[in-house]
Amino acid sequence: MPNSVIDGNRITKALETGPGGNTGTAYPYTFTMEFSEARLIDTVNIISLQETEATAAGTGTAPDTAMITTRAQATYEVSYFDGEKWIPMGAIKNVPEAERKVFNTIAIDSPVEATKVKVDVYTSHWVRFVELEAIQSMKSSVVEDFTKSKLVSDENNEIILTKPCEINKINLKLTGADNTYKFEYAQQPTDLYAEIPSDYYVVRSVEDGINVIFKESIEAAKIRITPPEGKDIEEIELWGGLPEQLPGSVEEEFYQGFETNTAGVDRWGNAVNITAVTGEKYKGDKSLQVSNRENDWDAAAVNIGSLGVDAKLEYTFSCYIKSKSGAMNMQIKVCNGDGEDQTEATGSSVPANSDGWTYLEYKFKVLNPNYQTLKIQTLNNKDDYYIDEIKITKPVPPCTCYLSAPHIKNSPQINIPAAAADKTITLQAEATKMNCEVDGHNEASIEYTYEIIEDKSDGASVKDNQLKVSKEGTIIVKVTATVNGLTRSSLKAFKIEKQ
Repeated sequence: MPNSVIDGNRITKALETGPGGNTGTAYPYTFTMEFSEARLIDTVNIISLQETEATAAGTGTAPDTAMITTRAQATYEVSYFDGEKWIPMGAIKNVPEAERKVFNTIAIDSPVEATKVKVDVYTSHWVRFVELEAIQSMKSSVVEDFTKSKLVSDENNEIILTKPCEINKINLKLTGADNTYKFEYAQQPTDLYAEIPSDYYVVRSVEDGINVIFKESIEAAKIRITPPEGKDIEEIELWGGLPEQLPGSVEEEFYQGFETNTAGVDRWGNAVNITAVTGEKYKGDKSLQVSNRENDWDAAAVNIGSLGVDAKLEYTFSCYIKSKSGAMNMQIKVCNGDGEDQTEATGSSVPANSDGWTYLEYKFKVLNPNYQTLKIQTLNNKDDYYIDEIKITKPVPPCTCYLSAPHIKNSPQINIPAAAADKTITLQAEATKMNCEVDGHNEASIEYTYEIIEDKSDGASVKDNQLKVSKEGTIIVKVTATVNGLTRSSLKAFKIEKQ
């Protein structure tokens, strides 16, 4: 693997090779990144060549997960080497050309130790990689690592954490692996243990024990593990961490492919003509021809003022262009009604020619409300040209609403007065969420629901947030917190006694 593919630069062209066309080598074509020593990884990012960077070096921008390119591979598989064998991590398969992304991520649930990573590419010709990254994300890391001698209680296999932590996996090193373990936890040091139902986690057998992977992370201050009779735990490793934040996305504000009309695209110049024509097109059946140009600034234009653009946001304009004859340089201009350029938002020129379509992309802000027109024009050239697939998109901020596991704050001990037949308490749960840039998310309130998942008293019921108990014993109540499409739950054990 060339050093340019592992230099941290996600934009500049790095690897461009044509093994299929040049050598006729049988599939797959393998590209390997070898580490100087074994490392933990759980994510591989594959960044391919952008259209703009392919056309004119130095014009690319920092890629995001929404950016599309025809230069990416349709099918490839990523694997890691554990020191003995190659193990698949995931694959991208048969992606249509119009949907291929610049930035692709292959991720697995938990970190693994690897000495190298490879990408097997299945393509008929060109391979264009800009960057290959093998990393351990922050979605999971070791919280605590205990040997037998470090356990608080050898007999109970109990772990008391220094503070409550998010736990999403427990690794157990065992003498004789077995899946029939009992797992209990408590959110606070003073809480009673609540047994975790078996449908809350998945158990995977490994060479020296088992991995217990929780379907939803738990917040625990203490954990107790009861093995089957005759089994012994040698080592316990807790894994946890905050959930990964999703990247932002983009939202389409304007699109025109000229298949049925030319709405939203106007002419700029007294004599210039804009006409939807057949025969020349990047996609579909038609494109827009810009002709009868008396000046280089005679152009096709989009009224961005009608889109209600937000001055705080950076928008992306893109299209495909082609000259009718010969070569020309194209440029985007944001201007006012008199044609005066908004200098700070003028795009650099991109060459276009008559023997193929060129992708043009330009990021802009409307710095002045008087500048409401975006022109696609030429530099020092009055020849005809074609435009197709015009898009304007705006960024949508990622939702950063991390929701903590809810905690029922009530005392774990419930005493029924001697003269009473039952007792009702109001359950009080609390969860927290982070601030979020998405409109309305900060104002949303967390909603809580409750259910009894285990009743060893055989006399408990819950309606809304009212818990009613009538007999001695223990119960486990599940609380679920919901806000902005996020859901977290936790368990709390109660001990019920009659005075």
